[in-house]
Amino acid sequence: MKPWAGGIGGGEIFLPDQKTRVAYGQACREAIIDSAARYVMNLGSLEARRAFIAKYPAKMQDSLKARIKEIWEEK
Repeated sequence: MKPWAGGIGGGEIFLPDQKTRVAYGQACREAIIDSAARYVMNLGSLEARRAFIAKYPAKMQDSLKARIKEIWEEK
């Protein structure tokens, strides 16, 4: 097994310590939020976007909204 060196995916990895496990978890959460935000941006209507956000886990909604805002500003 190879030690984690950033990013996600790439097969089997080794998380040697607590600091690395926390960093990997954060990278995974950021990837999930980014994917969901891009999905929301591709929905056809404002109502569909709001409905998706409302169904998203409550503790992650603020992060999702912030990432949507970032993507919107990049356009």
